[in-house]
Formats: sequence, structure tokens, C-alpha cells
Amino acid sequence: EIPQYNTAQDFSYFIVNRCLNEFEGTGHLAVVSRQFYEDLYVVYNTDSGYTAAHPHSQYNYSQLTAKESLAFYQDAVEKAKLRLVESTDLSDETGADINNGSDNLSFACYPEQSAGYVNVNMMTYYSGKDIDNNPEYHALMLFFGRLEEEGYKNCIIDIRNNPGGGDTYWKYALIAPNITKTMNSESLALIKGLVCQYYVSQLAGYPIYPITDLNTEKLSALNPQDLQDAISYVIRSEEVNPASQGRSLFSGKFWLLVSETSYSSSESFAMFCKQTGFATLVGTHTGGDGGGMDPIFFAMPNTGILIRFSADMGLNPDGSCSEEFGTTPDYPISENEDALVKCLEIISQKANY
Repeated sequence: EIPQYNTAQDFSYFIVNRCLNEFEGTGHLAVVSRQFYEDLYVVYNTDSGYTAAHPHSQYNYSQLTAKESLAFYQDAVEKAKLRLVESTDLSDETGADINNGSDNLSFACYPEQSAGYVNVNMMTYYSGKDIDNNPEYHALMLFFGRLEEEGYKNCIIDIRNNPGGGDTYWKYALIAPNITKTMNSESLALIKGLVCQYYVSQLAGYPIYPITDLNTEKLSALNPQDLQDAISYVIRSEEVNPASQGRSLFSGKFWLLVSETSYSSSESFAMFCKQTGFATLVGTHTGGDGGGMDPIFFAMPNTGILIRFSADMGLNPDGSCSEEFGTTPDYPISENEDALVKCLEIISQKANY
């Protein structure tokens, strides 16, 4: 049944959204909702330095602010502008209170296991330059510092219900303050289609290589059909530098709780942790599609409705598709087990050896 709509644009949104929903968000394919548009508008305008320096962000911003899109998402634009004004007015308030970081965080301590716990609902968007004025960032720094001061040996980060957001969150707020040397990870991604290749190479600036040069010797789980459809590949790399040379806020062991809901930038975090050893993963397979660049945004020419999709297809170290299989945890749990309970049990067992 098709609802009644007052405008042709809203009717088009309903039809396009209903069609793309059939893909269940695979590869980030989706229509941009008005709420998400509002968030995107704030992000791109707050992080204007990053946008100006990166051609792929400039491209996405041009689609976001196309004449037709500004008209279709007019209400969201007005709300976003109000948020930008409010954030400027409050820029001198750090709110440095571990209990008032934001609704995005929740904390707990388990003294018997010498473990602190933080649940992160979403990798909220912010850049390195606005960290000093971010209450959530300060709450995390206080938390890590207190664990160290009180002699805790473990820190559990829970992203089981975290659908993603921005990679800058986990890089700046979760890893950088807690390492003493630079950490790097690397992965492969396949590219299908000339439009995606142009976005990855010319706009995002990644060096690309012809698919015929790909060494598949160690990619035992690579799907031959994926390889057949690809025209090129890219080597993705992630680097995180210490926030402070020679010291970390928390020097103990990190654990990461994951599930099939851990997607996009949360998946990137899980991939990075597993490859670098920053944290030990406990839970179920993640949702996948992390470790890449920002999805492409495309404004439909007549209505201004925005559509997004991933420009590349990330691979796990064995060649399997990240979107399809996700990341395998170091300690998988059974259907009836809880990842947090399991993690605390593992910590207790190791402490007794």
C-alpha cells in the first residue's frame, strides 16, 4: 500500500527508499534520510578544513549542497544551521565530567576482574581540531586516566550495538591516547566499475593497481566471481599516532566486544585492533564493510534525493569479503553466551595463571 504524499519529491523518496531497502544496507547502499542529511551537513561544515583538503569530501559536499538537494532537505538544512550556531556558542565549555560525556557513552567498573568498561553507542563524527571542545572526548580521557591511577589492569570497550559513524572517533579518542608508538594496519579492497575507480583514485587519492597484478596466493577464501567482476584493487592503510609521546593514559590490556551490529567504522576499529593487537576481540562475527573511505554520495538530478554506496569492496586477510563475513573475534561466543560475561570470565581465568 502506497501512502498519500503532498509532493512528487516525497513520493519519489518513498519509492526509491522502498526499493533500496531491499538490499538491507549492503555496501552502505541507502537513501539519505532527512535526519542523516542534517548530521552530514553539520559534519561537513564543522570539519571544513578536512573537506577543503580532500577532493572526495569536496565532491560529496557538492552533492550534499546541490541546488535540488538543498531544496528537498530544506528543513534539515535549517536545523543543521541552528546546531552549528549552538555549537559555536558553547565552544568554550568542555564539560569535563566522566558522568556527563554524552548519552553516547556509559561506564562501569568490575573490581574483581580489575576491569573498567565503556560502551560506545556510535562512532560520532568529529575531527582532531574540535577535540578540545568535545565533552565526550574529555569524559573518555578522564575514564582512561582513572583506570590507570586506580591500578586497573584491563579496559573493556563495547561496540556490540555500534553501527559506525566516523573513523576519527576510534583513532583520536580510543587508540591515540593509549599508545606510545605509531600503529599501522593494511588491507586489500576490490574496485568494480569506472565510476568507483575514479572516486577512489582521482578523488580519494589512493594508488590503484590493475586486477591482473593481484597476488592471490594467500587469499584462499577469495570468491572467484568477485575477482572476475573487479577491474582494479587498492591497498588500504590506517595509521594512528600516539596522542602524547612516551606515555599513554591507560597502559593495561584492552578488550573489544563485537557483534554483527558492529558495522562500517566500528568494523574498521575491529579490523585495526585485530591486525595490530591493540585489543582482543570477544563476541560474534562483526557486520563488515569497514576499513574503506567515505561512501560516494549521489544527488538525483530532478528531486535532489541523495543516495550513497561504498566505492570499493574490502577483503579480509584470507580474501573473504568483509561485507559478507565481517571480522572473526579472537574469542567467539556461542548463541547462549553474553560477550561481556565471557570476557570477564576470560580475564579471571588468565589472572589465575
